Amino acid sequence: DGQRYGNLKPGYGANEMKIGPELGFGWVMGEKLSEQVLLIKTCWGGRSVKRDFLPPNAEMPPAEELQKELQNARKRNPDTTMKQIEERYGKAYTDMLAHVRNVLANLKQYFPDYDPRRGYELAGLVWFQGWNDMVDRSQRDEKYVNYTKRLSLLIKSVRKDLNTPNL
Repeated sequence: DGQRYGNLKPGYGANEMKIGPELGFGWVMGEKLSEQVLLIKTCWGGRSVKRDFLPPNAEMPPAEELQKELQNARKRNPDTTMKQIEERYGKAYTDMLAHVRNVLANLKQYFPDYDPRRGYELAGLVWFQGWNDMVDRSQRDEKYVNYTKRLSLLIKSVRKDLNTPNL
């Protein structure tokens, strides 16, 4: 529903009439910590770690799986290419990092009270996702073993890509 920023309040959910998990989390963190807290939220429904948030250090699916995905996509759009199928893998991961980097590069815009002399620390990542991976029959059949591996790789990749080994 577009970018929104400002003091934490209801309205940062799926649209300005809804709340998301950041509201309660932010309130608790704000009460718990004496430092100021900035939450950088990225949120896109209908995404999976298997495809959309696939980190760069994870393996792509086997060729036969990609081919099957291409065939299914061509039922909706006959002009779909394999390149378009492959480009979906990791796109949400890349978009998430781009958003975080943009906010950090423009902290005074998004967080007017930011004091550059004090600096900032990326201290945590909250991951509230998994429905699409859960209902994916192929992952269910393998007992989510590869989901666990991919999620672990995602965490390692975020730490590396944001240069935050203790995140």
